[in-house]
Amino acid sequence: LFIGLKGSYEKKELYFHVLSGDLVAPEDIRYKFKFFNPSNISFPWIKFKGIVFSHEQYDEIAESIIENADAEIGKEKKTKIRRNIARVIKHFCTDESLVYQEFDSIDNPKVYREDDVVEIFIRANAGGTILGKSDLLFSLLTSAWEDADERMEELLDELNKSGFSFTRDFILKTCLSVLGKGARYEVTKFRDGKTREEIIEKWDSLTKAIKDVKDFLYGKTFIRSDKALPSYLELIPLIYFRYHFPDKFKNASNMDTYILRTLITGAFSGTPDNLVDNALKIFLELVISL
Repeated sequence: LFIGLKGSYEKKELYFHVLSGDLVAPEDIRYKFKFFNPSNISFPWIKFKGIVFSHEQYDEIAESIIENADAEIGKEKKTKIRRNIARVIKHFCTDESLVYQEFDSIDNPKVYREDDVVEIFIRANAGGTILGKSDLLFSLLTSAWEDADERMEELLDELNKSGFSFTRDFILKTCLSVLGKGARYEVTKFRDGKTREEIIEKWDSLTKAIKDVKDFLYGKTFIRSDKALPSYLELIPLIYFRYHFPDKFKNASNMDTYILRTLITGAFSGTPDNLVDNALKIFLELVISL
């Protein structure tokens, strides 16, 4: 909401559908908001900040929208536009109806940790666009790497073109695990400049290891689609192995047996972060002993 009112997102601005408001089903979103490129917009989408920060009265704003619409507007729609503009002005300009909690992390840092704030945001945002912790932490990476989003999408497109469903969540967890940061998501890991720099610097090597393991899975086993792979986490130890010991990976045997056994036993269910970390320790011990 703050970005929509005060800024833009990927050069897009927040627009409000002034004819929305009908509730077809209880689970439907009643009022429609969406980010658009200003050059590709038309009625009934109206720039939201233009309504909220206007110095005109709500009825004057509504009449201006009606007059400038590039379509015929009947009496019922005019009424809906006036009603929606009135609601915007009431809730965003008149009433103090926005619920908020102030996080004082300077004077009292023990009250809320950064990870607590992320969890609160995820839960409070449950009715909007679904955002997981990985999405929010990935935004910290993009703040330091302009091409992060594009490079991530390119990787996912390549991995998933043969029927798999690799996710951003898996890629980030793999990067943390392979670089020895631990599988658990924590804000401090992504705020740490060294961690971000390491991911950026070693991105090509990390993605090569991920793609090589995916190619092994597709070419050397019978697992060739998402339906046959209920957990992707079991691949992280293999990616770790491929990244740190590429020569031994080429000549390794029984990797297909490892995959089959972990799938059958459901080894990476339960508390996966701890399991991934422990599995990597065991893998490292086994490789060193070879």
